[in-house]
Amino acid sequence: MTVQARDNTNTAAGAARAGQTSVSETGWGYVLRTDTELCNQACLIERVCAATGVALVLAAGGPWIVPQVNADVALADQSSRVMSSFGLLMSALMFLWISERGFAREVHVNILRRCLRLSLCNRRGRTRTLRELPFDQIGSAYVRRCGNTAQLFVRPARGGQPIHLASGRESTLRILHERLIREIRPTEAGIAGWQRVGRRLRPVAA
Repeated sequence: MTVQARDNTNTAAGAARAGQTSVSETGWGYVLRTDTELCNQACLIERVCAATGVALVLAAGGPWIVPQVNADVALADQSSRVMSSFGLLMSALMFLWISERGFAREVHVNILRRCLRLSLCNRRGRTRTLRELPFDQIGSAYVRRCGNTAQLFVRPARGGQPIHLASGRESTLRILHERLIREIRPTEAGIAGWQRVGRRLRPVAA
């Protein structure tokens, strides 16, 4: 079976081009991740932003800390120095803010709270919730083929745009789609190949 209890890396060449979807089991449900180009570079982008922010902070504060530099500047130039340092400091704060926001997209399927969470995760593992959708507000879930890859969507029951959850190989997403449907509609879970473990559904081991 392609989807396992831990993060799963698919070695097929087609999946590598399409983006690989992995599942991480947790105590409250599971997390879906799709390895897009942005997600793969997220840690590097955040580190570059953090380093740039620190460098700008040093550039803004350096002239005020080093006595020799401070003594050689005329009083008439103080106002321009203040404006320059202020501009550098604002730029530094912007880069530091970006470095902590996170770029790696995750979908949290919370079985205990019966909801989907769309989140962004930063390099420290801290997540920021973008949207939360209770299971009873999900009208349907479906897999759509798109060229050499496939995409998993859910559609809100009250209308609106479909919400993209994951991309990858169609065979992998079909398995995720079946599991998601059984989590959202637990009363319809009496289907061969699945078993209930507590309040959660797990595929029966072959």
